[in-house]
Amino acid sequence: MVGARGDDATVAVSPHAGYGEYVATEGEGMVPAELSWLRSFYAKLRDKRARVRPHIPSQPDFADKGGFALRARVAGDDHLLIRGNEHANLTEKGRTISRLPSTLP
Repeated sequence: MVGARGDDATVAVSPHAGYGEYVATEGEGMVPAELSWLRSFYAKLRDKRARVRPHIPSQPDFADKGGFALRARVAGDDHLLIRGNEHANLTEKGRTISRLPSTLP
């Protein structure tokens, strides 16, 4: 995700950083490019969820650095963005945070 901050500053922001900022602020103070990126990100996760595994190769349309892959949702995934496994231990707080938001950007 690339977003602009300040006058001419452009910074690369990881998907989780942008998602975390949106969860914490409901988008308050985020620039339009960041919110647009998040809408696209959430659209990909509407029917799928992310699988977390360090060895997954990069996926240019989703995870440039690798480690994540999109997988079909199954019963019990609810609105979670990821399913817990040995690489992603979801606590109760993590299950609350790692969900598709009720209000999309």
